[in-house]
Amino acid sequence: MAAKSLVLRKQMTTDPQNLFNPQQSPLTPGRVITKVKRYVSPTGQVVELGWLTTTLRDQQGIWHTEETVEVDPPLADGTTPSDCSSIRECSRCRSLITRSCCCKSCRLIFCEPCTVEIETEGQKARVCLECAESIRHPFWRLAKKFIWG
Repeated sequence: MAAKSLVLRKQMTTDPQNLFNPQQSPLTPGRVITKVKRYVSPTGQVVELGWLTTTLRDQQGIWHTEETVEVDPPLADGTTPSDCSSIRECSRCRSLITRSCCCKSCRLIFCEPCTVEIETEGQKARVCLECAESIRHPFWRLAKKFIWG
């Protein structure tokens, strides 16, 4: 999104449908970027959020304005965040997401494909793949420390 080169258009036009109304209409048909925010993750990935205002006029001469948010590039989970503060980075695959899962064991943030739901002592919990492996095989993490340092 090139926010710097786009100028917000606000023109005053007369409504040709209603000649008896001398009131000027502040709306012009088109698509305008009203605000752009940039998010830079700790690993350097950049995501731009652009708020677009689309103004159209229907056959009866009524103006319709719609505001949408576009994400460039799209996030890994396919969602559109409402603000940059809701964007998170997965601790395992480093993809940018808005719907994050917090591992109940190590308390890090992960995307849904990097977590599994396990049942321990009759309760279901969502944990990351590494913690799930260490829960299934309790001596795996201890052996990893001795073998690889």
